[in-house]
Amino acid sequence: MAVLATVYFGSVVFQKKPETEQQNLSASLSQTENTLAASLLLAQGAYIMANSEITVPIRKWSVEEPKLQAESFFVIELNSGKVLAQKESEKIQPVASLSKLVTALIVFERANLKDEIVISKNAIDTYGEMGNLKEGEIMTIDSLLYALLIESSNDAATALAEKFDAQGGSASGGNGQFIEYMNQKALQLGAKNTTFSDPSGLSPKNLSTAKDMVKIMQEFIKYPVLTEITKTPEADILSSDGKRNHHLVNSNKLLVKYSEIIAGKTGYIDESGNCFVIALYAPNEKFTLINVILNTPDRMGE
Repeated sequence: MAVLATVYFGSVVFQKKPETEQQNLSASLSQTENTLAASLLLAQGAYIMANSEITVPIRKWSVEEPKLQAESFFVIELNSGKVLAQKESEKIQPVASLSKLVTALIVFERANLKDEIVISKNAIDTYGEMGNLKEGEIMTIDSLLYALLIESSNDAATALAEKFDAQGGSASGGNGQFIEYMNQKALQLGAKNTTFSDPSGLSPKNLSTAKDMVKIMQEFIKYPVLTEITKTPEADILSSDGKRNHHLVNSNKLLVKYSEIIAGKTGYIDESGNCFVIALYAPNEKFTLINVILNTPDRMGE
């Protein structure tokens, strides 16, 4: 993240120009990047400055291009729609727990966060121990969102999906109503190369691209409730009866290093390798960046 940002934010930016020069600059950007800008609708609430005062990141040539081992990545500055770096950004591949961003969006848009869910055996039998949920305990939906987004609990993902599926969700399933909602959401966001088969990302059939994941994250950061959860380094959530405490530790280890982070999500299965999507303000606080990195041996470092 730091390496990619340094390439463009080292020393020189265009500040606001006289009107004629600014119009020429805007026209040039529009001609070269109109397709991308049209596909990435700018997120309400994600701006840090007015459109009329947008500055443009300029390449710092004294900094070499980053040499990353990731199979693909995509970095964009939202205000201008400018692509700062990319590699195989349209390659379709498994995205593991990055899928949980869409799981959270569906729950947030369609459920009452104060509703309660009885944790089923089916949810507990989902692969993974994160969240430390127990069969039969009752949790509120908002508590399960914390388990989902902080510790990436697969049990929480299944329990939330079951809320929408009369026959119960399954980490290996894909025919439930919840999965239909996830795929509909991807299409709505213009993520045309994205498909989901389960709510947790355990399935290698949960597929997307680095470019599509930018669109998903751009939607996600519209919701402060969700972004605040992903920025929480540690949290404790209680069962509804107050008898069980679940201590959660965030899988995003960059939270303690970068105060500029807006939201982030990690992911891993064997088929996807390490994945990471993160939205942040640039250090000069004039830009909003989204970085997506897929299938890397070092997701935090790269």
